[in-house]
Parts: sequence; C-alpha cells; structure tokens
Amino acid sequence: MNFNKIYVNGCSFSCAGGLHWDRVKKVYKDKFDITIDNHLDYSYPSILAKKFNVDLVNDSVPGASIQRVVRTTYDYIFKNKDNLKDTLFILEIPPCWRDEFYSQQLKRTINITRSEEHMSELQ
Repeated sequence: MNFNKIYVNGCSFSCAGGLHWDRVKKVYKDKFDITIDNHLDYSYPSILAKKFNVDLVNDSVPGASIQRVVRTTYDYIFKNKDNLKDTLFILEIPPCWRDEFYSQQLKRTINITRSEEHMSELQ
C-alpha cells in the first residue's frame, strides 16, 4: 500500500447523503436496529479508510457540483502541497445539472441543483 491518507471529494454519494435525515435514521433504527449517530461513518470513504487504517479527508457535500469538486480539491492541494505524496485521491463526478456560483448578495459560493421532480421536464 502506497498511501497513508485518502482524500475524497464529490456529492451525496461520497458523504452518505440521505443518511443525515432524521426520517431516514428512524427507518434504519425501526427496521434494522441500526443507530446512525454520524452518517459519515457509513460513507464508503470512511469504510475504505477504516479498512486500510489510514486518515481520511472527505470534502464531499450533498448537492455538490463538478465546479465545487474542482475548486475545493485545488484548495486542498495548494494548502497541503508538501504533504500529498502518500495521499490517494478519489473524485466523484456529480450530476451534470448542478452548478456553482458566487453570490454577491450572500458574499459566498452557492450550489445550484434541480430536484428530482423537475428532472422529467429535461427528458
């Protein structure tokens, strides 16, 4: 094994999206007797890091766009450029209908995504 850290970036698929909702946690508890205190413990990056006994940096967020993945991955690389040699990078490509913009009003970057109910309109 040539890495001692895993860096992951993507959207909900990489951060166990959906498992952070209280109604979903209740279903897991009621049907399977599984208590989800921290949904990130059930994400595939956390499972991989535990299996390989390495550190994990998971920059994934629900609703992320490819623009966010590229921007935050570059940020991570530039802030850690002296400590990347032993890092395995896993980047998830989010769905194409998402985007990221800087809001002058909010003074921050915001993600733009469409809900599933509107996706049938695009097909």
